[in-house]
Amino acid sequence: MTITKQKGASLIEFMVASTVGIIALGVMGSLFINSQKIAVQRTKELSLLQSTNSVLQMMNLDMKRAGYNGVTDNLVKLSGADHMFYIENSPTSGLLAYAYVSEISGASIIYSNIVYEQTSAATDVLRICEKKQSTVISVIDAQDFTANVGNNCNTLFHKDRISVDAFNLAQIELPGNKVSSSMVTVQLVTSLKNSPGLSKDLSFSLKQRNW
Repeated sequence: MTITKQKGASLIEFMVASTVGIIALGVMGSLFINSQKIAVQRTKELSLLQSTNSVLQMMNLDMKRAGYNGVTDNLVKLSGADHMFYIENSPTSGLLAYAYVSEISGASIIYSNIVYEQTSAATDVLRICEKKQSTVISVIDAQDFTANVGNNCNTLFHKDRISVDAFNLAQIELPGNKVSSSMVTVQLVTSLKNSPGLSKDLSFSLKQRNW
């Protein structure tokens, strides 16, 4: 009789232990899945941050060359532009254009003409357009680079993965005693197309160099 009770008790204990084990496995599995989801989300977030930051760093570095002449004391700027940086800004588009001397060979001067643009026709894309030639482009050229200068444009983000939600530009005057200057602020807002809730809002400000 005692043996039967012990066997019964052992069976109950086994069933309880099995149930607890199943619950524990379920909890551990749930925790593992959640940790995996968090890791994937974090990886996506870091990837978006790195991509956005890399583009802004590239822009910042190249914009520091804007206006460089290397031949005379005059700043290089687009024909028809009031400032070294020419900008246009609206709720659905943005345009930043500038130029600088990139090569000098004897009497030959080559200018790099640069345009960053988010157009109303493709609001989720940011493009860079560049043309090296013996002349500086005009404001009109910058406004429709492909038609007026050539199809020398490339997207700065993978258009199937990252959406450009905003490319905002602002320029303020910085009056000086001898030479006036300006400050340009560039704001870039991006998000992942397969995870719209993940977004990054980064910006930088750059003072015009009066070479």
